[in-house]
Amino acid sequence: MLAAPTREQAARNNALWCDSVLRALGRPRDIDAGLWFSAVPAPRFYPRAVTLVPELDAGALARLAALESGEAVKDSFASLRLEGFETLFDATWYWRPPAKGDATGGVIETAADLAAWVEVWGGGPGVFAPPLLEDSSVALLRWPADGPTRSGCAANRAAGVVGLSNLFGADAAARAAVIEAAAAFAGDEALVCYEADGEAGDLLSAGFRPLGPLRVLTRL
Repeated sequence: MLAAPTREQAARNNALWCDSVLRALGRPRDIDAGLWFSAVPAPRFYPRAVTLVPELDAGALARLAALESGEAVKDSFASLRLEGFETLFDATWYWRPPAKGDATGGVIETAADLAAWVEVWGGGPGVFAPPLLEDSSVALLRWPADGPTRSGCAANRAAGVVGLSNLFGADAAARAAVIEAAAAFAGDEALVCYEADGEAGDLLSAGFRPLGPLRVLTRL
């Protein structure tokens, strides 16, 4: 039986996905043993920092304390006790063992296709820039491959797993189809992702299993 990925793998994968998004936007950021950190405010939906270990050193904690009101921290282990922050939402990491998947989805390859994908996603401009399409670790997936996009997601290969994020779709069947496209992209590697508590129905239906808690915090 395949062992589950660790939360450390899930956290690092997610941090490197954030890193790919910001690198495509030309924004400075860095990563050390305990913390991924954006040197400038992050785009919509993205945190300013992602923890990579359950306990941070004094330097990392000082960085978080200096964040401005409204900026988010992804507490990957739900272990931080930070003054001046409140919980935005509690969530759970999930994973799915490697599976054949269904490669009927398509990969976004051009700036025009990216713009159309973003429009269906509905998250607005300023998050995904065309240079992201040149990142070999990333695939922005759509389903179906031909015709109007009904669902999509992002997949990134890092830390020995493939992360699934930005899942959207017109209905549960469409979202299930693009999850299978992500599984096909993952190949022999496990899928990992997270979802806010109480909102993981699509993942559970697709065979994902809980991996452990996380929490997203915002600076007051």
